[in-house]
This record gives sequence, C-alpha cells and structure tokens, in this order.
Amino acid sequence: MTQRNAFSPTSQSYILPDSLVSSLVHDVVCDRLYISAFFYHSPDVPFERPQRPAATENIFLYIRHGHGSLTAQGNYKRFSAGQYFVVPAGEEYVFTPSREDPCELFALRFCGIMGHDIVKSSPHFAVTLDGEQRRDLERLLLQVQNCFERGLTLDNMRYASCIFAYALANLFYGETIRADEGNAHADEGNAAIEAATQYMRDHVENRIRLEELAAHAGYTPTYFSSFFRRKTGYSPITYFNIMKMQRACELLVTTDRRILDICVQLGIDDNYYFSRLFTKTIGMSPKQYRKLHTPEAQ
Repeated sequence: MTQRNAFSPTSQSYILPDSLVSSLVHDVVCDRLYISAFFYHSPDVPFERPQRPAATENIFLYIRHGHGSLTAQGNYKRFSAGQYFVVPAGEEYVFTPSREDPCELFALRFCGIMGHDIVKSSPHFAVTLDGEQRRDLERLLLQVQNCFERGLTLDNMRYASCIFAYALANLFYGETIRADEGNAHADEGNAAIEAATQYMRDHVENRIRLEELAAHAGYTPTYFSSFFRRKTGYSPITYFNIMKMQRACELLVTTDRRILDICVQLGIDDNYYFSRLFTKTIGMSPKQYRKLHTPEAQ
C-alpha cells in the first residue's frame, strides 16, 4: 500500500496497515523494534511547502544528498548530507528543504522497546557520519527500501525491521563501544560539548568568541574547535550562528519587529551580513521566511 506522505505528494511512501503492525508488535522477531512506515524522497522531485506534523511514532531521518533545515525539540538544526536525526514520538517537527541543493531523504517510523532506548540515547542535534559509517548506513537503508518495494508481507517487514535494528544498533551501541575503546575521556568530552552548547543557548543574543567558549568547556581553543567539529559536524562559531538564526526565525514569526531590530537584538551590527547569513542557513531571506510562516502576512 503506497500512500501520500508529509514530505512530497510523489515521494515513495509505504504505511503499514494496522493488521500488519499488530502482527509485528506480537512477533517474536520484531517485538523489540519494528518499522511502521517508510518514506523516501528523490532529489529529482520538488517538495511541497514545509509541514508541521507531530510524530505519532519515533522517526529516523537521514539525508543522503543535499541539505535543508529541521526544527524539532525546540531547536533549529541545519540538516545536511550524511547526517541523521531522531524525532521522538509526540514531538512536532518542521523540515524545510534547500531550494538550491535538492534533498534525497529517508524517513522511517519505528516503535518497540529497543526503539525507546534509542530515543533516550539520541543527541539533540543532527549527527554527522564519517565515510565508513555513512556507507554502511546507506547500504542498510537501501536494503530496507528494497524490502518495502517487494511488498508489505509479514516476512518482508520482519526482514526490513531486522536490518533497521542492526543499523540503529551499529550507530548507537557500536559507537559507544568504539568511543570507550578509543577515548577514555569520551564522557568528559560529551559533557564539555553539552556545556558549550548550553552556554551558546544562554547567550544567543550576545557576541561570543571562540576563546570564551573553549574556556567555558575547559579546553584550549584549537583542541576545542577540532573536538567540537568532530562531534557536531560544525565549527563552534558556525553552530552558534545557526542558533542565532533559529532565534531569528522565532522572532520573525512571533513578533512584528523590524528585521533590522531583530538583527541588532541578536548582536549583529551589519544588516546585510545578517540577511546573507540567514539566507545561507535557512535557504530563504528573512522577509521570505516571515511571509511563508506567518499566515496573516500572506
């Protein structure tokens, strides 16, 4: 059964019927983790305007090519090729694709005991995969896609769910093992990243230098910058600017302040620079974003 989905009217979309989901819930193979829906979007197909669905189940998102922006769990995230993100059940999210760099996107709804554990351990930012991890995940997702293309039978869905469970286990549990083996200070480093990002959130309307962030995290600027990029896929200042643009999005939609005033509030003196940064990060100008996301302005 192929159905229209929230990403595109012509994207490949499979939503399992309730009877099949019920079988998977009580299945000895899939009771720990099963897929209830699979979506694939080709970069050759244009997206509709951004949606605001609330995920009724956990959702795993992965971009293979292109980029866009994802607002979820109260935060704006630039979402680029080679990155994945997990949206917990019940969370409202908005995915906005880039107009200049078309997206190839996988989205899978999943449930089960293992699924709950995955959600708990998922970071609140899009995770960037390295070459080998990325190739492994893409190979497994294509195998899952092939299962759905063959038909929504119990055996095919069992196999698809097992493949996906292996993919998640490799990402979440395998990464923990690698980190423990290769870095005795992994927990300390993750705590430093959390401390730095929280500091950014608390000072999003101020100016922050790299030296200030590094000192707050307890590292030298050079080491902190390198470590932060490995963990998040961004330099600290780029990440901080993304937070600023997230805040700008909120102000554009929830207030009627002038764009110039929002620019100044966020600690940016140059309105032209602010506009260029916003457009590069969000994929459209501040004026276009306000018009798109404010019904009364349309």
